[in-house]
Amino acid sequence: MRLLRTLLLLLCTLSPPLLSQMKIFDTPLSPRIANYTIHAELHPESETVTGREAITWRNTTTRAVSTLQFHLYLNAFANNQSTFMKESRGRNRGFSSGTKQEEWGYINVSRMNLWTGANLLPSLAYIHPDDENADDRTVAEVKLPKPCGPAETIRVDVEFTSKLPRVFARSGFAEGGFFMVAQWFPKIGVLQPDGWNCHEYHSNSEFFADFGVYDVQISVPRDYVVAANGTLVGKRRANSTMTYQYHQEDVHDFVWAADPRFITRHGVFHNDSTGGDVDITIFTYRTNETYAPVHLDAARHALAYFQEWFGVYPYRTLTIVDPPANARGAGGMEYPAFFTTMTIWWLPKGIHVSAMVTIHEFGHNYFQGMLASNEFEEAWLDEGINSYAELKSMERYYGTPGSYIDFLGLKMDGVTFHRSSYITSPNLDRVVEKSWLYAPGQYSRMSYSKPALLLRTLEGIVGQETMARIMKTYFQEWKFKHPRTENFIAVANRVAKQDLSWYFAQVLYGTGSLDYAVESVRTEPLTGKAGFVGSDSTLRFVDEKRKGQFESVIEVVRKGTVIVPVDVLFVFDDGNRIRETWDGKREWREFRFRSASRLSYAVVDPDRKLVLDTDMRNNSRRMHEERRGVWRVALELLYRVQSLLQHLTFFS
Repeated sequence: MRLLRTLLLLLCTLSPPLLSQMKIFDTPLSPRIANYTIHAELHPESETVTGREAITWRNTTTRAVSTLQFHLYLNAFANNQSTFMKESRGRNRGFSSGTKQEEWGYINVSRMNLWTGANLLPSLAYIHPDDENADDRTVAEVKLPKPCGPAETIRVDVEFTSKLPRVFARSGFAEGGFFMVAQWFPKIGVLQPDGWNCHEYHSNSEFFADFGVYDVQISVPRDYVVAANGTLVGKRRANSTMTYQYHQEDVHDFVWAADPRFITRHGVFHNDSTGGDVDITIFTYRTNETYAPVHLDAARHALAYFQEWFGVYPYRTLTIVDPPANARGAGGMEYPAFFTTMTIWWLPKGIHVSAMVTIHEFGHNYFQGMLASNEFEEAWLDEGINSYAELKSMERYYGTPGSYIDFLGLKMDGVTFHRSSYITSPNLDRVVEKSWLYAPGQYSRMSYSKPALLLRTLEGIVGQETMARIMKTYFQEWKFKHPRTENFIAVANRVAKQDLSWYFAQVLYGTGSLDYAVESVRTEPLTGKAGFVGSDSTLRFVDEKRKGQFESVIEVVRKGTVIVPVDVLFVFDDGNRIRETWDGKREWREFRFRSASRLSYAVVDPDRKLVLDTDMRNNSRRMHEERRGVWRVALELLYRVQSLLQHLTFFS
């Protein structure tokens, strides 16, 4: 009995993350490298959060390290000299930076000790690994008293104060009592075999972190309601405060929101894959209450679709926050088991923005949440793959072609939505690029739109069934492992049973564009010999006619530099149809046909498989061209509507 009591006492002294690493309570889904126990308190009157955290971190590399690096994201909003502010010029997601003292934000570390008692704070220095901006304070490095070797675990105790900015770029406060508390605590970087991966907070990039277990206690004034990405395991009431206690496993971030005006609506997704249910809760407002069913239904649909196409959603909860109108800078953002959506009440019912944002942000639970690619360096692995999955999910939800817009006869699907952004500047940057190195305006094109289209084009090349196997295999093999672009390519090659490197080299690592066109068509009656024929002694004049026979000549050209095989369809007046495949390796090819009927028209890519094609208006040509002014007006209208939607959504 004494031995048992001693063992229980020992277990009670260990932090919850250590217990999880020891696999006492469950089987981990992830390596659980960085684990956090956090105690936080919200002070609405000063827009601050005071906190203390215990970080239990394990060195999983084969090298010893003598320093630790930390993200201090909120320092991006400390002044106009941070890398974030210089890159964004003080504007992001439709909002401007603060002009008053209380509208700026920062994070201040007041204590940082090892569990052994060693004080790390005197060695803290701000570094700028991505540029020459010595004024940026979003990455800090501390020196260890002795190196942390391979497989060793250390614990760092930190005390900090986070001053939230006015809502700007995902985080902050808004009048009325809304707080979006994101990127709010000192967060350890990712140690890789070649050293620390701990980038500055950039205007375009998002985040990269290791998986772990989070145990978080949040104290707020008693009238506040809290939404968080953990399972609520307890509440404790004091005289003027309420403390919420959350636990979440196998995630790489923790985020929460608070507002005394929050109302909640609930839904359940019956998860046949796990045998349990996912509790869905949306935190919204009386003004947006009628839209809660839209978001809940879209979330249930997304859960069903993503589980079918990729794999199991392993968490027991899904939290949705619908920010108020004066805090839309916090809308359309994703975190593990948590995302913010957006209600635009004045849009007509047939413009499916609210559902689109909900489905898109939920999808990040897979690519940003469970795959956790490095968004600083390869944003397409999250944003691009998720945009592709989103457009397919929207097609399943609303049908085609009106999956995004079905209003007053105007129909738009996801391919059109992304094409209208991509084709305006398809050649300026490559997809695989560090997010802060894109040319102005190119981040969304190269991280969202082009990847969505290149994956849809790949689907056309390998077929829907093969593409589905590629996507599921990629997710299943690389969840909780931080995959890179080369890992996706290797999976695609293996599952498709062909080397697709020629394709990815062009569309991921190249800046060329894809554009096939029918350059010219002609069809003429076919005649026999005409004129003088024979030798000098037998010279004679002939004029042979071949009634009912025609020769058709079609010139197809490759105007872009991206080379992919393309189908070409030829349709004749009598209804006869001929389909050929052209490898596209030369710049042009001439097709000739003899038939009993005139050519009616020719079209390259008749099944619209190659949605990367930058100009589909030249894909077909008729013998007698019809006026296409109406179509041009319709396309212009579609582009304008797409631009409006992008301005309204600015989701991540």
